[in-house]
Amino acid sequence: MKYLKIVPMRLSAGLLTACLLLAGCGASTEREEGSQTVSAGSQIQAAEEGSEDTSADSSPLKNAEHSIPDHENGYSDETVMPEETSETEQGSDSENSDTAGTSAAALSEEEKENLRSQLLIMQDYDRYTYANMLTDTAVLLQLYPDLFTQDSIGVTADGRELVHYVVGNPAASKQIFINGAIHAREYLTFQLVMKQMCVYLQHVDQGDVWGSLTYRDMWDQVAIHVVPLVNPDGVQISQFGLDGIQNESIRDGIYQLAANDGTDVTAYYLDHWKANAVGVDLNRNFDAYWEYYAGTGYPSSDHYKGDYPGSEPEAAALIRLTESNQFLYTISYHTQGQVIYWNFENIDPVYDLSAQWVSRIAAQTGYSPINDFSTVDPAGYSDWAIYRHQIPSVVIEVASGDSPYLASQFQQIWQENLNIWELTVEEAMLYR
Repeated sequence: MKYLKIVPMRLSAGLLTACLLLAGCGASTEREEGSQTVSAGSQIQAAEEGSEDTSADSSPLKNAEHSIPDHENGYSDETVMPEETSETEQGSDSENSDTAGTSAAALSEEEKENLRSQLLIMQDYDRYTYANMLTDTAVLLQLYPDLFTQDSIGVTADGRELVHYVVGNPAASKQIFINGAIHAREYLTFQLVMKQMCVYLQHVDQGDVWGSLTYRDMWDQVAIHVVPLVNPDGVQISQFGLDGIQNESIRDGIYQLAANDGTDVTAYYLDHWKANAVGVDLNRNFDAYWEYYAGTGYPSSDHYKGDYPGSEPEAAALIRLTESNQFLYTISYHTQGQVIYWNFENIDPVYDLSAQWVSRIAAQTGYSPINDFSTVDPAGYSDWAIYRHQIPSVVIEVASGDSPYLASQFQQIWQENLNIWELTVEEAMLYR
């Protein structure tokens, strides 16, 4: 059987999409249930079943062809990021605003549906991967070149880009931030946030309506910053074990981390990995009572806060992103508990600004809001956003039980979190 050899290179989105078309990744579709959306075109469609991706490769080409098996330790030497649309291709901010909802006008409806059917996030994957995300980004750039942008806000210890998207008018005065999978074994949240983004983009493109608002107006007035996968190295470990790590010294270092934890490098140990690749719990690496959090005191698969706040490239990237923008709200998706954490030190005016928003999230999800911050470990991203920048911020904990969660739970989680983007955008438009 032949193997596909991946070589380091930078591909245009057009060339990568052509590869996807040749790979024949299409699938049949079904209607999305439970949304408040009234479609001006076809309803949002989801591909029914896709092949499970078992590759630890960071190259989008590898995952474009499901029929090609893994080659031995098959990694690209560097992450291949889809190219951004040039400034000339995108047009001015005002032009972007005028064209919201008609971004792929040059494509026929049949061509759009063909591209949408190739989106891996809309298929029933047992585990959605970093490589899948890069593949989907290239397809999205073909579908919606004027509706979103993507770039890198940092590079991890194992050489993966921290992919950042902006969905909305770049000139919008109001901005929000949504992130997922800062903890490795909670990678189901990465899949959730990516699907939320894809569905939201399609609503905008089709000119749909949500409640009293059009998606075009929401796109024009509020820019949504998205980092679906804050901890790509850790997710690789949780999904693929040692084969998920490209750097040999980092791979060897995991044995030392296991020794620190008093255990062996077992499948269970790797499946339940929470930290980044060098043993820092990224959600304990922010300057919000960091000094009071004890944790393990040494690099570990879990609960080590790092040498100092923002010591890790992933945490530092979120700090830079937040401090270079003016977010009105932030949402951090985690797993375990079906609860919503939203308060830190009863800080004014954040407490009052958050109350209505949190109650709406609770009504949508059915999750319980938790006001008592003293029962939760500090030094997380949302703690820092509230404490240092007075930004209303929530941690939405999806699912119940032990992480990582089974893919069979995803549909319930998806239904519970429908329209969280929309209601947050509405809060920003009407009340801030």
